[in-house]
Amino acid sequence: MGVVAGLLAAEIPGTDIYNGISLGILVYLISYYLARYVWFKGVDRQFQSKIYTTGLAVYIGLFVFTWILLFTQASV
Repeated sequence: MGVVAGLLAAEIPGTDIYNGISLGILVYLISYYLARYVWFKGVDRQFQSKIYTTGLAVYIGLFVFTWILLFTQASV
């Protein structure tokens, strides 16, 4: 999902840093609630929070990497 959000932030015309970050947060929140209420319904609460915190770091890393890579490539 981080790659998808980075791709969207780079490809939508007129996206500045604030709109890109807002888009990244929006995609994360959608994926968070989708995972919470669809995929992880039967998982223990303590284990769920560990999954979310680990996933957040990976999501942010992939989002920032993809967005910078594609934005820099488009600017050249």
